[in-house]
Amino acid sequence: MREGLWHKLSEVIALIVAYFVQYMLPYIGIPYSVPAVSVVTVYIVLMEIGSCLENLGEINPQLKEPLSKVFAQLKGGDNNETK
Repeated sequence: MREGLWHKLSEVIALIVAYFVQYMLPYIGIPYSVPAVSVVTVYIVLMEIGSCLENLGEINPQLKEPLSKVFAQLKGGDNNETK
């Protein structure tokens, strides 16, 4: 549980850092805006969706095979791989 808590805290810190980077860019002389907060948020959301899918596979073993095929496709692996 503590490990998961540290991961969540690091995600919040990453969002705070992205906000300050996005906010401070005009003040340090960079004339255009970078959507840093949006990029970090999308990454965190995708990471959490992957985590939820992994948990679904652990809870329901019948879903493990189809979910492993989806993860293999996302990672660029072979569809016929079985574990």
